[in-house]
Amino acid sequence: MAFPPDPGQGSGSLTTSIRTISAAAYSVNSSDATIRANAIGGAIVITLMAASAAFGKVITIKKVDASANMVTIMPQSGDTIDGVTSLGISNQESSFTIQSNGVSWDIVGSV
Repeated sequence: MAFPPDPGQGSGSLTTSIRTISAAAYSVNSSDATIRANAIGGAIVITLMAASAAFGKVITIKKVDASANMVTIMPQSGDTIDGVTSLGISNQESSFTIQSNGVSWDIVGSV
């Protein structure tokens, strides 16, 4: 049986979406993979989609500015991220990578 070639074959890399935001509020959508949050103009709240609707979804959120403004990651009401109701990122170049297990969100990496 022949299989179709891997779309990334030969490139040695995987391409995913990357978005830079600076608005005070942002809702993660199904096409988001990496979100670069620039909070120089003020605090940012990033709201995740419902974990039950995003099974297996992996999202990385990174703060890219040096301001004292916080980037807060909020799950939907009733969801948690490793048992907590929000995550805060205060340092430049710090990030969290999270994945939905279908019931809640798991932290699978952080810097």
